[in-house]
Amino acid sequence: MKIFGGTWLLGSEAAKQLIARGHQVTALALPPVPAGAMLPPDMKISFGNYMEMTDDEIRCKKVILRFFLLRKMLSSKNDNILNLL
Repeated sequence: MKIFGGTWLLGSEAAKQLIARGHQVTALALPPVPAGAMLPPDMKISFGNYMEMTDDEIRCKKVILRFFLLRKMLSSKNDNILNLL
């Protein structure tokens, strides 16, 4: 799965939970990685600004997980991340 902003609070927590469920996660984030960020070691990071990318560039990076999909996906599991959304 690919997520926008996977290096900040919500994105990194979502990545941890998705990795724990067996998903491979790649984050699309702005450089640099925030100082002291507690990122999952199994998460890959692709740097870029999706606001400056064309739809084709985003598709090329296979960014498929949007914020509303993440909320819907996690809501059925009653995860702690929902308290932050």
